[in-house]
Amino acid sequence: MMHQEPNKPLQPTPPSRVPALERSAKKSRLARIPHFGYAACMSTIELSQLTLREKLQIMQTIWEDLRSQVDRFGVPQSHQDTLDERRRRVESGEAKLFNWDQAKHEIGKR
Repeated sequence: MMHQEPNKPLQPTPPSRVPALERSAKKSRLARIPHFGYAACMSTIELSQLTLREKLQIMQTIWEDLRSQVDRFGVPQSHQDTLDERRRRVESGEAKLFNWDQAKHEIGKR
């Protein structure tokens, strides 16, 4: 786990805690998460005690791991069909693409 003080960058787990975490790793299922050191399978309560920054870094690590595996899984045919239909509608002029700012503006009008 990372240590953070308000408005300061995240710091690695203090060295004084690492031996205890490594001993604990031998007794339980622990995963080594980049930039976090050893982290136990956490309960909901333990996760709720993390700082927002720590939670976001864990989410980023998970997302990067998932992204690296995406090519192993195909896109479901129903999703591909939807994308193909949307692409066809844009190319034929039936539909228009908006960037995110334009989309938010259009949604706000409704």
